[in-house]
Amino acid sequence: MRFEGYVADASTLLGAFDLLVIPSRYEGLGLVAIEGMLAGVPIVASGVEGLTEVVGDAGRLVPPERPDFLASAIVELAAEPETRLAVADRARERSVRLFHRDRMVAQTAAVYESLLAGAPPPRRGATKEPLSEKTR
Repeated sequence: MRFEGYVADASTLLGAFDLLVIPSRYEGLGLVAIEGMLAGVPIVASGVEGLTEVVGDAGRLVPPERPDFLASAIVELAAEPETRLAVADRARERSVRLFHRDRMVAQTAAVYESLLAGAPPPRRGATKEPLSEKTR
């Protein structure tokens, strides 16, 4: 482990990481997790809102404020290279599927377009099928 202090453009170093640990107490959006996943780095993170949505099943989520669980997950992945590689592969696949730049731009544009049209913004997972008379 190396403590480098402040590094400009630190995300460029992610490819050299064996593991990225994010012991947050809260997150709005796990941008660091997304960057790590895109770089193919396995993630160990606190299971807090913002990180659970990003990491999903493509990393290890541990209860917040539980350093014992955090340490166990780190040791497990550090000791098992095959597992670490499998987690990294799932992380890369999930990040490209959910957080690729083109997809994020298209979804953000859709929200703005719906707001400009006066319609409510699209909901995640919403269906485009019309509601039946019974469900209206």
